[in-house]
Amino acid sequence: MQSDAVTPEAIAALEAALEADRRAVKKAKAIPEKELWLWKNQAALGRVLEGLHDAQAKEFVVGPDIDKDAEQFDTLPGRVLDAKVASVLGWERTERTGLRWNDPEGKPAPLPHYSTDLAAAWQIIEHFTAKQIPVQVSWPAPGGWACLLCGLRSIGNGATAQLAICRAVLAANWLMF
Repeated sequence: MQSDAVTPEAIAALEAALEADRRAVKKAKAIPEKELWLWKNQAALGRVLEGLHDAQAKEFVVGPDIDKDAEQFDTLPGRVLDAKVASVLGWERTERTGLRWNDPEGKPAPLPHYSTDLAAAWQIIEHFTAKQIPVQVSWPAPGGWACLLCGLRSIGNGATAQLAICRAVLAANWLMF
């Protein structure tokens, strides 16, 4: 006849088996694929962690003078402004004089008149909206027109919509780099 009684040895064996199972299970955290590079690059991870530590300790460097830098965008002459905007959008000069340019696809093309031609300036808006960055152009605004690159928190003002768009691009480039 078999006994249904549980012996202390059986309880000890069951507890040992459960403990072994507990040790075999490890907790894990999922890392998003677009962040995995950081965890693989120890130098970059170290710099990020150092920056987070500095931020927690409220140790910040003195930032640039945004108002002073913004003034330079307001004084750029037309074709210089066009060239700077084109560079931000991926255009490349093919010669030192800056007269010949390649578009973002690498094809030779004339430099667009972004700061004076509304159709050219609209290409900028299409460039950012294709990258899922909302753009808002409005009037009236301080100085006439305003352009806001929403995802980049960049704003530009100007007497024309074209100037406002160009200045927003340069401000965004300044914020990104």
